[in-house]
Amino acid sequence: MADGHWAGAIRAYAQGMIALPRLGLHYASNLDWARQRWREERSAINQQGPEQIKVVVAAAELSHNAAGRAFMLATLYQQLGHPVEMVGSHVQPWGETLWEPIRGAVEAAQLPVHAVVVDDHTAFFRQAWELVLQHPADLVHLSKPRLPAVVFGLLYKLFWGAAVLMDIDDEELCFVKEAEPVALDVLKRELGKLPPPENLMGPLWTRLAVDLGQRFDGITVANTALQQRYGGTVIPHARDSQQLRPLSARERLAARRRHDIAAKANVVLFFGTARRHKGLLEVAAAVAALPEDLHPLFVVAGGIPDAKLQRELEAVLAPQRLRLLGNQPFERARKILGLADLAVLLSSGEVAAFQSPAKLSDALAMGLPVLVSDAPPLQETVERGWTVPAEPEHLAEQLQQWFSDPDRRALQGEWAREGFLEALALQVVAKRLSRCGTEALAEPAAVDGQQLILLESLAPELSSPLMAHRYQQWSERQIPWRALQQQGREPGLVV
Repeated sequence: MADGHWAGAIRAYAQGMIALPRLGLHYASNLDWARQRWREERSAINQQGPEQIKVVVAAAELSHNAAGRAFMLATLYQQLGHPVEMVGSHVQPWGETLWEPIRGAVEAAQLPVHAVVVDDHTAFFRQAWELVLQHPADLVHLSKPRLPAVVFGLLYKLFWGAAVLMDIDDEELCFVKEAEPVALDVLKRELGKLPPPENLMGPLWTRLAVDLGQRFDGITVANTALQQRYGGTVIPHARDSQQLRPLSARERLAARRRHDIAAKANVVLFFGTARRHKGLLEVAAAVAALPEDLHPLFVVAGGIPDAKLQRELEAVLAPQRLRLLGNQPFERARKILGLADLAVLLSSGEVAAFQSPAKLSDALAMGLPVLVSDAPPLQETVERGWTVPAEPEHLAEQLQQWFSDPDRRALQGEWAREGFLEALALQVVAKRLSRCGTEALAEPAAVDGQQLILLESLAPELSSPLMAHRYQQWSERQIPWRALQQQGREPGLVV
């Protein structure tokens, strides 16, 4: 350490805690000292500009569509001039590789991605420990308050003293059918101990993660509905205004030919991961009711994880009225969106009450008219005139009216594009995110005590030395032991 190689010292002390747990308190103390020196050194370097601030976007899960939001955050930081990496986990059974639609875009962006495959949940903490040690960062943005992301954030603070932001783009509790988060100390009082490190993406660990995720240096959220629940700064799903721009008439015709779609077809598009709560069956029923002379076609571009939902769609619509294109790479989004005459987003239910579809930003960027449900996160776009409220009970009639009025579609498309450029373009959203990063870096907090308690379950052999060092620091600050020893007071009775 004498030559200032603090990163190497941090790695050595962290590895020492694993290899020689009986010396854990010694290593924890030295790790704390080396981290402080590292942070002082990096803080001076950070002042030289964004290109000197290392950013890591850490995702709870990289195998499915949750990775899309993490990639968007990384793209925003690249827009700001930061060196960026992504780290994350592939939690089984979702897969072992990066979500297919963003692979090409990630490669084109020259964005390094480092991940661990989690087959054994009891081994995850050790995997995360090694991963974070190898990829230092000054600023870390966690994607989704799930346990793996919280662990990444904890370790980035423990090793590198990083500023850590938590991004929330869904109400994760809805996915595990829970209503409220729970604090670790509350759970310990109720159960007498923490749960074992099993089913880390399950209900109990998710309740804990949603609470712990709010204990970092700041919060970003995808929409105002989430902001009302969790606070923080709204960072909507942003898109590059050059990559996504309306097709010319010639480009549109070529895109339709590629997918064997007639120029005269009136296309309703759903672009994204197809799930039941997103209203695809309702849209399909409306398309089925349209007259033949409109040449209606419902195009679904995206994976359909639920095989039963796919069978139901195929039962509702005749083959000539339904086109299933499967997952599409991010870099082809412009040509896929260009197939459409309009888009319909009919999300409903608890999940939709807090969800802003990323594909809404895509459609607005392309200047598409979009009919949306009354889900709260979508109402701002209706109020601003960027989208149109859907009428689920009369959707077929509404579609027929829009298909019969190309001038109205063109005007609504112009408003959609204007709204996108005003609030959702990459360059606009990046400026807002920059302020969040600057505030977090100004005074990153130490590791939160509640987060450290996690180690009692995830890594009990590391919990004791780290907590002992924390208590040692606390007692040295709070109790002037040396001063008391020097007072030489006569013994007496305390009453």
